Amino acid sequence: MSIETIVKEIACPKGGNPRAIKAVIRKTQLSFMERTASEALEKEHHKLSQTDPDEFQREIHKQLAEAQAKMRKEGLVKLELVCPDHPGEGEYSFFFENLPVYAPVIKKNVMRCLKCGTPVTLENTKTSGSFKLLNIRCPEHGTGQRKISAVIHDIIMQAEAQQPTLSPPPAETDFTPQPAIPPPSAVDDVTISFCWNCGAKTIGATSQYCHKCGVSLKPP
Repeated sequence: MSIETIVKEIACPKGGNPRAIKAVIRKTQLSFMERTASEALEKEHHKLSQTDPDEFQREIHKQLAEAQAKMRKEGLVKLELVCPDHPGEGEYSFFFENLPVYAPVIKKNVMRCLKCGTPVTLENTKTSGSFKLLNIRCPEHGTGQRKISAVIHDIIMQAEAQQPTLSPPPAETDFTPQPAIPPPSAVDDVTISFCWNCGAKTIGATSQYCHKCGVSLKPP
């Protein structure tokens, strides 16, 4: 399901404008799923009851068991919606397993003013039982509060934190710089000797002749 589809689903049915979210509640009651399973069987009621009543009863128990297992695993998320442009409130529910997909839209619409629909700022967050209470402020209408199930709140925050971030700089370590060691110079490999004939200094261990008098450096 795309973000655009989710936005349309929770928009105001009258004007199509985004509705602010007043509360986000997780429901784990079985009654909804039981009703869903029962309604799903209504289409087959006549056929099964007329052909094989026992099979009909087995199908009822099967679908109710599947529905209960699904509810225990996932539950429902209910959004309490308020349209700033039209009076009255609405609701929208979806399966808990789809929360990561809905999280960005929930985050955005929770941070809207219920009266004007403009973005609000978060002043602080408090924990009350199984809920997180968000104290918000609208520049025009002042302070307000949003109620979000703690588990749902945490998932929304984790979804926001999963955005790509820059890698942190490497940790600093205690390092004492050592004095630089100069590269070996050509002079270091030079052997200074004296010409046996004229006494001049002859540079180069491999020199064969004196650079001054030209005599062979090997003594006779």
